[in-house]
Amino acid sequence: MAYYDHGFPSEKRYLSRFDAILDRMTEAMTCARLTRSISHNFIVQILPHHRAAVEMSQNILDNTNEPALRNAAIQIISMQEQRNKALQGIQLPCALMRNPGEDVARYQAQVSRILEAMFRDMRRAPVTGDPAKDFIYEMLPHHRGAVEMSQNALAYPVCQSLYPVLDSLIVSKKQGIRQLEEILRQLGERPAR
Repeated sequence: MAYYDHGFPSEKRYLSRFDAILDRMTEAMTCARLTRSISHNFIVQILPHHRAAVEMSQNILDNTNEPALRNAAIQIISMQEQRNKALQGIQLPCALMRNPGEDVARYQAQVSRILEAMFRDMRRAPVTGDPAKDFIYEMLPHHRGAVEMSQNALAYPVCQSLYPVLDSLIVSKKQGIRQLEEILRQLGERPAR
């Protein structure tokens, strides 16, 4: 990527780690082993998404002293670790719920569109010279992708235990988007849509 043309050592370090995190997430989400269970498919694709959010947040904690963003990153880590534990707890029973093949195909086609847009927008996030701003521009499409994935799953019958997780995920990610957009405004930037 063209990131390394900039002369900011902390940003180069930050962006190099971000690239590696994004590459791992992309591979894990696109190569997840899918079945005839929408519940299972959602879980195995969102788990690496959440792991990447933890890694991205740890990366920004190593590269910024911006207090509001540090607090947001700590919240992201805590929330994603809790959510992954909850998802892992319901993964096996939810995998038993099967869906009609045509539903699975429609669901997964929409997931592919969501992931393609999310990966593209994360890779094309502005490089500003400030890792704090870069993180927000990268995390916004990441959060939006999780909201869209969750809304897509809710359009189909899923495991009963997954419904509260999906609802909670949508609410928390929308709150996270608003929080990050406000921090970005405080840093003198306009949130991109």
